[in-house]
Amino acid sequence: MDDEIQFDDTFADFDVDAAVANAKKNQKASQSPGISNPYTSKRPANQTTNENQPERKVSATDNSGAIDAYLQAKPVSIDFNNAVTKTLTNYFGHSKFRRGQLEILDAIINGKQDAAVFWSTGSGKSMCYMIPPLYLKKVAIVISPLISLMQDQVAKLNGLGNEESLSENDIAAFLGSSQTDRGVEERALNGEYKIVYCTPEKLSTGNFLDRLANLHLQNSICLIAIDESHCVSEWGHDFRKDYRLIGDRIRNHHVLKQIPIVALTATAVPRVQSDIIKSLHLRSPKIVQQSFDRDNLIIKVKRKPNGGYKVALKGFVDHMFQLDAQKKRESTIIYCPTQTLVEELTFWLETRLQNSNVKVQSYHGGQSMGHRQDSHVNFLTGRTSVIVATLAFGMGIDKIDTRRILHWGPPKTVEEYYQQIGRAGRDGIESYCTMYCNSNDFDRYKDDFYLGGLSASVRANQEASIDSLKKFAMSEEVCRRAEILKFFQESPSFGERCGTCDTCVSRRENGDDFERDFADSGARLLLHIISSITPSQGVTTINKIILGQKVEDYRLARSVQNNQPGFLDMVKEMKSSMQGYKKRLPASYFTKDILPALVDKGYVQMSSHTSNSGGYKATWSGYSLTLKGRQHLSNGAIILPVPSSVRQYEKEHKAKIEKSLQEMRNRCGIDVDKIPKQELEEGDGVVMKAFKIWCNYLDTLERLGKNERLQELEDLRLRIDAWRMDVASQYRITPSDAMPDHQLFSIAYLAATLKNQKIEKDSLIAIGLRSRNIEDLLVTINDWIEETKAPESFEPKNDSSDSVMSLPENFQPKSAWEFFSYKPNKKTGMATWESSYNRFMSGVCVHTIAMNPSNGRPIQAQTVVGHIFDGALAGRSINLKKLAQYSKPPTKSEWDSLQQAEIETSLDVTGDPKTSGVNGESLRLTDFLVPIMGNEFAAKDFKERTDEEKDKFAYWCNLFKWYSLLKRLRFEPTFGDSVVDV
Repeated sequence: MDDEIQFDDTFADFDVDAAVANAKKNQKASQSPGISNPYTSKRPANQTTNENQPERKVSATDNSGAIDAYLQAKPVSIDFNNAVTKTLTNYFGHSKFRRGQLEILDAIINGKQDAAVFWSTGSGKSMCYMIPPLYLKKVAIVISPLISLMQDQVAKLNGLGNEESLSENDIAAFLGSSQTDRGVEERALNGEYKIVYCTPEKLSTGNFLDRLANLHLQNSICLIAIDESHCVSEWGHDFRKDYRLIGDRIRNHHVLKQIPIVALTATAVPRVQSDIIKSLHLRSPKIVQQSFDRDNLIIKVKRKPNGGYKVALKGFVDHMFQLDAQKKRESTIIYCPTQTLVEELTFWLETRLQNSNVKVQSYHGGQSMGHRQDSHVNFLTGRTSVIVATLAFGMGIDKIDTRRILHWGPPKTVEEYYQQIGRAGRDGIESYCTMYCNSNDFDRYKDDFYLGGLSASVRANQEASIDSLKKFAMSEEVCRRAEILKFFQESPSFGERCGTCDTCVSRRENGDDFERDFADSGARLLLHIISSITPSQGVTTINKIILGQKVEDYRLARSVQNNQPGFLDMVKEMKSSMQGYKKRLPASYFTKDILPALVDKGYVQMSSHTSNSGGYKATWSGYSLTLKGRQHLSNGAIILPVPSSVRQYEKEHKAKIEKSLQEMRNRCGIDVDKIPKQELEEGDGVVMKAFKIWCNYLDTLERLGKNERLQELEDLRLRIDAWRMDVASQYRITPSDAMPDHQLFSIAYLAATLKNQKIEKDSLIAIGLRSRNIEDLLVTINDWIEETKAPESFEPKNDSSDSVMSLPENFQPKSAWEFFSYKPNKKTGMATWESSYNRFMSGVCVHTIAMNPSNGRPIQAQTVVGHIFDGALAGRSINLKKLAQYSKPPTKSEWDSLQQAEIETSLDVTGDPKTSGVNGESLRLTDFLVPIMGNEFAAKDFKERTDEEKDKFAYWCNLFKWYSLLKRLRFEPTFGDSVVDV
């Protein structure tokens, strides 16, 4: 047929195997181990790699290739970055994309390009097909073999809402034989849903493809995503014939053949990756690959003991009894190879755990649909903590907080094992994977029962994977994580040993920690810097560059001289990507600790240089890269001895973090295991900050003896948690999906510190909450605020005849106040107040800014108001009318009282505050307010003042801020019946 694609021509100019290899090389060049939450990246959000550029060969005399490649990379446009990030924030509450996501979205949305995404479980693959339809307002077709997973994802998406409209219509639908609402398909094919899930079998049903074509002719379909795409490959561990035909069916259709196809999988070795691309007929696809490493998984392998699972799992049972109520809700999957074992083990666990409030259920293919559905939903929503299942369970579970995976007996292949442990810790929090097995457990998988009917080559491939898993499990020496990566043909970024699996822990306990991979701990940064300078440059030049200081051009390699700012930006980015305490290491760490080690290990060559100046001979050491150093500029582990200073840094850093965790755990009862591993290592992050702030707040109240307030806060926490559980049940999602613990504490802190003001929807959205039920939560919180409102000890006179100030929406001062000093921060280039001011003037409310200031740590709303005042004093325009909603300006009588106070005290509020006070001293509010507060009050020590006096003084201090601001801006107020625009 004329409109059929000639597949032989499709790949005529495209080497699939070379493209996969190139993607793997790019993955190594930017590899950062593990995954992290919420959506963050070591690479700048607008940085991409250009896979169409020819590979730069590094010669023995040219050590700047990596620098050139970095500086010449074509970034994603800032406008597109901002626009698509807004979609991410609107629907999912995240402020940044993960590494690689923006690159794929650019290819799909702007390039209309096919794509292949080979990322590990939990790394954010689904965003690559969810964002385009939501951004373009078109439709994405998602094909997956996992019906229950698709149904759960549909429920989750339809429960999210978005920032602009938290009550819009459903955005996702599932089409398949188990869909009970027949009207859904008609609405889907009319373009009413943005994300439409269906099975591969659905594609071959009747005229479904033609109906999709009609939808596309309305310019509605932006992509077709093939999830779990390893199923298309006969070399894959889960080959399905219907999947193999997907590429032919789409590319042979005269309308659908032009739609971009996006293939996604977490388990595909390079051979399978190539087969996926060929089978789906991807046309010059954008191929991205990230590390298969999951650094938050603690992997252990144990032999089956005498006495079987009753002996092996006794420790697990005892552990569950010791957990508190919150921890008992954490999820565990126990995999068994047969249905009989599932039933036996479930009964045994139910008997042993019957008095522990831990619910156990089973799941296998021999059970009724109703039983499996009940187990599935209860496990997903947290009602069931432990599920005992056959090996297929879990693939259809969209649950991010599974904390333990136990295998009683191994799965068949490395791919299956990797997929099953991939169910754990998808939220980035440390999780545990333990497999019990004996050597003979693997032998049965080579029987015809498992491998019968396969071709000789495919069977050999499966047997090789079985052997690899056996070697992985039986060895007492190999690093577990490294062995998994070796199977996927990936070189571990952590070197030979991960440091967290059972064999590595054993090595460490026996003093094996004498060398580490310092590639991401300053070594590779140092190699880049040395590659950018001439061989005669020494430590002084290196230190300057590390500190971000410009150096003379003659000190730099030619490739960097014309773009020194870009190079320094790269150095800054590489430093910021270092984790934890390493970000704060002094420059001497690089030159005194790392540089000598790089020389000793042959990465860097040291040479002696001399010069004569003014009759004096100076000698110094210069540095250049060796061939080994050039080879490690972009990728590869850099194994060096651990300096004693690093051990000291780590000891101090660990002690500081442990002290903080102990305070959170013991004083406030916070579950510190909810903190992602990366934040625990760094001692900072969104989750840890939220917990710290809440703990510090409770600690302060406890020290002040505010026991009644502490009881009120516990009541607030329970109310918010009850709302969370209701949402989880309604949308069949986990409580953590409905609202993570750190958001709960952030919202509770906001409500507790608003000082009797009601919380606003924008503030909850700013914290990151996304839910259609947000209005119900607002009612819950504001009811609590009203119920616990503290009576005011001071009530200002409420004279209905008193006129209020008339304020403009857009007031532009003629100039900055003459005594205002603009002091930008050296790191950010902005003054402390500037971010708050800019966000307020762009329409963000004060409470939202207070919860998410530029430094990430919540501040008081009145602090934000002070920042906005500073912006006006700096000569910036200001919306005074809007600001009056958050800080009350003086009425006519109050303004007159303040003017009279200024006259009586002879204090000039427009003068230099350092010298305009009494007797030429600094201006003090107590002195200015004497005519209003009285001499007796002014003479009192702060501790002697009554609560009423303190409240009255605070009230007039706020009015004074308005008075002094308007006086300093030479604004003459007018007064009327309400705060109106003038």
